[in-house]
Amino acid sequence: MSLVPMLFNKRILYTNWMPFGDFLFSRKSMTITKTLYRNGDRIPFLTMNREFRGVYNRLLFDLNDVVVVDNSPEEILQAVQDMEKYPDGEIDYSNPLKVRIAPSFAKKMGIV
Repeated sequence: MSLVPMLFNKRILYTNWMPFGDFLFSRKSMTITKTLYRNGDRIPFLTMNREFRGVYNRLLFDLNDVVVVDNSPEEILQAVQDMEKYPDGEIDYSNPLKVRIAPSFAKKMGIV
């Protein structure tokens, strides 16, 4: 990951973001996180951020019987399309974490 785009006020799409709770963002950035499952059920976004905030090591997920799933090509494509809808970062999207999550991903994750 590079902070250079932020220095030059360029758009950034963060994909497969981890650790949860440690988001970098600017007015022109969006984020989609990895998805977590426990016992076959998707762990809600806010629960992910509460239980696994700052977790970098997959061993901790394994110890908690949590499956970590990378973003699919379809999720990444949809997030790119979301970014293209707001080329100047004018999207006014907020969620309980005050992080700019790509709208299509936010709906999937149950944030909105």
